Amino acid sequence: NPGDVAPQILLGKLDASITNGYFLGANSAVGQTNKAVFFSGNISQPNGSVVSTSSVNDGNWHQLVVTYQQGGNMGIYVDGSPVESRVPSVPIVNPQLGTFTIGGFLNGALRGGFTGLIDEVEIYNHVLTDYEIDYLHANPQPGNTPVTSLSGIITSATTKLPLPGVHVTIDR
Repeated sequence: NPGDVAPQILLGKLDASITNGYFLGANSAVGQTNKAVFFSGNISQPNGSVVSTSSVNDGNWHQLVVTYQQGGNMGIYVDGSPVESRVPSVPIVNPQLGTFTIGGFLNGALRGGFTGLIDEVEIYNHVLTDYEIDYLHANPQPGNTPVTSLSGIITSATTKLPLPGVHVTIDR
């Protein structure tokens, strides 16, 4: 929502202690007010986040893209390329802990709830190129109906097999 400066999680997978995992959020304690942030690793590790340079809570729709390659880099994009921030990736200590959640994170209850609208969440099994990110920004999928409730397993687009440890929960 425009001007909302409360920390919010758009999607993520965090363990119960909220110290290990990853999330994409806005106004985060590990980021900056009005900016998007992607955090990975252990909260005690320094440099485990990338922060956008563009403001994202201005009342306009924004495409947020995060790239993460273990042992490589992680980056954050707002409304296509170029990348706004890129840093070496920080390992996620225990990736099988936690539940993948959209609109907040689970810590006994849904917390860090996102107060805006989320549309077209896509997860890939490879790091997108700048060209692919620009293409997705320039060619949004029209006519999608907003989902109000969904729970299930995310599958690979290539193999159609479930991705280990990835579960989606939406309840708006």
